[in-house]
Amino acid sequence: MMQSFTAKIIKGEGRGRELGFPTLNLQIESGEAPDPGVYVVLLEAQEAVMHVGPRPTFPKSEFSIEVHVLNTTDPQVSEPVTVQVRNRLRDTTRFDSPETLKKQIEQDIMAARKYFA
Repeated sequence: MMQSFTAKIIKGEGRGRELGFPTLNLQIESGEAPDPGVYVVLLEAQEAVMHVGPRPTFPKSEFSIEVHVLNTTDPQVSEPVTVQVRNRLRDTTRFDSPETLKKQIEQDIMAARKYFA
């Protein structure tokens, strides 16, 4: 699976940071987003995990594209950013609580690290 797109960084709601996984929120400028789900990606050659789609765990959430860069809390990127989709991990899922979602994100990050190893 090799798909890529370019995007600009937009302001998010800060939920990723609240959960302990800061994200960059993206708006596509060219190319197409993959189907909703969670993916292993490269963001400007930095290893990352990306969520595409609605956030059903949170009420009134809209479609979003969020990228958590591995190995840093302050990714250095310039716009527009290029995202290369490498592997699909799972579908978008509704979790019973933010804590359950946090556990799944930890598993997603472990799967991404294994992919890049």
